[in-house]
Amino acid sequence: MAKNNFQKYYGNDRASKVVYGTILIYAYLISQHYTNHFTPASLMFGTFFASVAIVIAEIYAEIIGKTIKQKKPLTKQQRSEIEQDSFAIISVSLWPSFIFLLSYLGIYNTQVAFNISYIFLITTLVVFSYWASRLSGFSAKRSVLTSLIVSAIGVTVVFIKYFVGH
Repeated sequence: MAKNNFQKYYGNDRASKVVYGTILIYAYLISQHYTNHFTPASLMFGTFFASVAIVIAEIYAEIIGKTIKQKKPLTKQQRSEIEQDSFAIISVSLWPSFIFLLSYLGIYNTQVAFNISYIFLITTLVVFSYWASRLSGFSAKRSVLTSLIVSAIGVTVVFIKYFVGH
């Protein structure tokens, strides 16, 4: 039953949106980690607002792209589908905010919160890349390989963004 619900929700291109959001939140955290100008509260709010900004940007871009492609305004149902698909990003990208909330509350220090967030985001990248590959019809073996390659590319993009984007 859980697999069917998971497949029902992430069965379209939502898994790819999760991968996209994960990479962007990961890049945000890497950039914050190396500035050394942060507090658990600033990281909690920063990851929250970064997640919201990513979703808003995704909705905006999708609406513009589909409107241009169709050459006419989108229907209310089409806009609703875009919004629902884009909120898949939030389903994963808000977790680091919760992780830093626990750090703010003194459950663990900020470095531990970064480590937990990195592990969570890399795991998310691997799992959703695997899932997207399986939904595309690839075998389990090929999906494992694909997810590892996609995850390596994602991590590389994060570091390129960090080193070139500053």
